[in-house]
Amino acid sequence: MVYAEIPYTAAVREAVGAAFGVPDEPAVRLQGGEESAAYRVADLVIRLGPSWRTDAEMAWFAGLAAHASAAVPEVIAPLQARSGDYVIRAAQRPVTVWPFAAGTWPGKYDAGVRQQAAELLVRVHAALADAPGPVEPVTAMPQGPGEDLADPWLDAWLAERAQGKVQPLHGDFYRGNTLAVGGRITALLDWDDAVVGPVEREAAEGAWEWGGCLDTGVVDGAQEFLAAYAAAGGPIVDDLTFRQYARARMRGEILLARTRWNELDADDHSYHERQVAAYHALTSKPTPGGR
Repeated sequence: MVYAEIPYTAAVREAVGAAFGVPDEPAVRLQGGEESAAYRVADLVIRLGPSWRTDAEMAWFAGLAAHASAAVPEVIAPLQARSGDYVIRAAQRPVTVWPFAAGTWPGKYDAGVRQQAAELLVRVHAALADAPGPVEPVTAMPQGPGEDLADPWLDAWLAERAQGKVQPLHGDFYRGNTLAVGGRITALLDWDDAVVGPVEREAAEGAWEWGGCLDTGVVDGAQEFLAAYAAAGGPIVDDLTFRQYARARMRGEILLARTRWNELDADDHSYHERQVAAYHALTSKPTPGGR
């Protein structure tokens, strides 16, 4: 995994000190961040977003976290600057500040953790049901060449679903954006990919990720996630819906990776090549009412 090289400069340090009261102490880079970088300073986390994100969309992301945190204790709420804003711009980047949360990534392929994640997602969706949408369209991710991934029927299916009931979603609900302590999920982080869409979309994407489908080559874990999601009060996600949204998610990630293919390492290349294979394999299998 190639992480973004975004330094915590003197200009950023001065800006967050003046705006948020962040102490002038050593900053430690936290793991992760392909588009952004997070640094821990004392008991705070300073997130430096990509320069192409607008302040308005970053403020919407942060506002969604604050909104959800009122009902979902696992959601970490951002701090407000002295001005009352969630976002400032420093070194030509949008900057937000968050409380530090201890923990590690939850266990992989753990059925108990998978159920916790599904139940958490139901609560997050319920909390976001009355959250406001963005004040301006969120910047679309760039896309590389994708002729080999063209699927007009998938495109039409997605467009039809987008006309139904939609609401704000976390947008990147996977293991790497959560923390666990003692086998319990205790924090949901990183709202910088929030979108508006059907909750079934995020349930399907979450099922693919938490089910470990790309690694295992089977969808049993995904079906367990979706069963737990429905049992906790979420809508039932049928097999066709699961496959279509999982394929759409993979296609988006592949097209984004192709915009910077030469910057990625061998592990990244292997991961996205496996996504391409899975993208095609999912559509070849029978689906209820499939065409």
